[in-house]
Amino acid sequence: MAAVMPSVAGNAQTGTIVDEGWQTDLSGGLTGRQAVTLRDRPDFSEIVSVLRGYPNRGLGSWKSCTSLASSNCIGVETIEFNALLPQCASPSEVNCISEFGVISATGTKIAAELQRKFPATAYNAYSKDVERSLPEGGPGSLWVVPSSAGLTDSLHYVRASIQGAATPGAQFSFTGFTADITPVEMRLRQCTETTALVNDNPCTPGDYVQSGGFSGAIDNYGESDSSDCVMTGNVNRATSKVECAHRKPASTNTKYYLTVRLSQSPQGWLHGRLAEPNITITETSGGIELAMTGKPLQVPVVHKEMAFADLPDALKQKYSKNGGWPSSVGGTGSVSGYGFDIDANDGTKRNRNSIPTSYGPDGIEELKAWMPVLNDTSTADRSTWSVRTLSQWERGRANSCLTDKTRVTGIVVTNATQYKAGAPELNAGTQALEYQVAAPHRMSSGAIFRGVYELIMRSDVARCIYKFTEAPIQATVEVIEENGATSTAVTSVSEANGWLKLTASGFTHSAPTIRATLKQASPEAAAPSDTSSNTSATPAVKVAPKSPAVKTSRMKVKASLATKTVASRAGLKVAKGSRVTVSVARASRKVCAVRRSQLRATKKGTCTVSVSVIKGKKKTTRTLRITVR
Repeated sequence: MAAVMPSVAGNAQTGTIVDEGWQTDLSGGLTGRQAVTLRDRPDFSEIVSVLRGYPNRGLGSWKSCTSLASSNCIGVETIEFNALLPQCASPSEVNCISEFGVISATGTKIAAELQRKFPATAYNAYSKDVERSLPEGGPGSLWVVPSSAGLTDSLHYVRASIQGAATPGAQFSFTGFTADITPVEMRLRQCTETTALVNDNPCTPGDYVQSGGFSGAIDNYGESDSSDCVMTGNVNRATSKVECAHRKPASTNTKYYLTVRLSQSPQGWLHGRLAEPNITITETSGGIELAMTGKPLQVPVVHKEMAFADLPDALKQKYSKNGGWPSSVGGTGSVSGYGFDIDANDGTKRNRNSIPTSYGPDGIEELKAWMPVLNDTSTADRSTWSVRTLSQWERGRANSCLTDKTRVTGIVVTNATQYKAGAPELNAGTQALEYQVAAPHRMSSGAIFRGVYELIMRSDVARCIYKFTEAPIQATVEVIEENGATSTAVTSVSEANGWLKLTASGFTHSAPTIRATLKQASPEAAAPSDTSSNTSATPAVKVAPKSPAVKTSRMKVKASLATKTVASRAGLKVAKGSRVTVSVARASRKVCAVRRSQLRATKKGTCTVSVSVIKGKKKTTRTLRITVR
């Protein structure tokens, strides 16, 4: 069964924007410097494949393995993996990329062709184990988009990866999924003393872990020697040069499509850096097919280095301890040292760069604190096409209705520099779903930065949060500024194909809160046309077509009804070859429950169920209210 997420229009950009080749700029040979870097970092996933054996997961140390039979993966507490997916070799293969290309203005798919794996041999390569559900860990891949697509840069580096874990001897469970698409130009990069590490893989991107392999999960990966490399590889030892897939800016008018086949579904919630997202999840005999389309978004970067002595007093106080921003959960956030320290405890005698994650309240506060210093303007605006599942840490903050471990329950898309971790949170006071974002008011070109936000969630998840029945949902979307004023934005709300979509775009940035207020519509509500409006007026709401009256029925405690009988009582005809599904409203789960193909009454009360009859691609759904005596 396919679940389709509708699309939304993206943000048009104007002016000269700093994008290609931008890198962090830190002084060498000086002390007393304080820097900050706020960007969409790759710390949520490895940039290379790796199979890691953890003798003690709590201590965090690991060693890489070439297979599950490797000594480093025997007798350990936990085994984790990150696997970059190869191109599918057959229609039945799973854990692979089945399609990649561009969608033309007329909606036609223009398929890209795989040029080669890159690098030829993956860092930390390891073999798969089908019986244990462990996918192969290989390299990323280079693809060529045909000239008919009209792109300035036809070569693309495509990286789709899955993450998972298991205890020794157990089946692996997938815990995460990531994908990113980047136009590239192949260049040769000279190895230097700092990049030619004492290992078989000199000139690598990322971080060399002495006890293991190359993890690649650090800031500035691939940026050494003024080379903005998405990935490096295939070193020539005779010349001490290595191939670099140099990052090129992606056009925000290009709509890419990427389809992968996975043996297990991603879990919970997705976060996207793409405009006009459309994600389809289809169940297959081997697992699921995940199809993603969308255009790149330009995400603002903020980077600044200053003499500690010249910082405003408020920033001096924040960075006084060790150069990191104080964390709301204690200690300080991510910070790195550079240069030479005379006294690590004295800001005027050390060098520090604060590098917060792109998600979380602390990064939002740090960005806000720097904006007056930077004239509320970004340093660069990097074009980005990426999709990822939320980390376990982020999922832990979400409402229980949003953390289903068996399927994708929704996606949040934003072009903000910083955003609140996890899925939208339910504000107990306003009973609204809220999501906080933050970005500079101006782009690197000086143009006003326009925000994009889209929340797409399964309709049954929204009903779970609010304990709604199957009647249509009505909603409004607002962008609320810090002073409580409502910001001007184009908003729209619609519900279709089992998904609820709420969008806001065109708003100016500082640190606004996106607020979605949901209400239960009556079953007889009619469907107005799907329109967009400015928030100076109430946004139009698209609800489901007019529903027939809710049917009623009776049954006794401990009695059971076959699902086909439930469908009949709801006024649905069950033709030959049809499939019937019944789901119980959250508020009724103590009164009745579905067991296999039976609806069973467990106690007296009112039981509300949604019953659907499915034949081919046609699905008819009704609500049945049952009085249990």
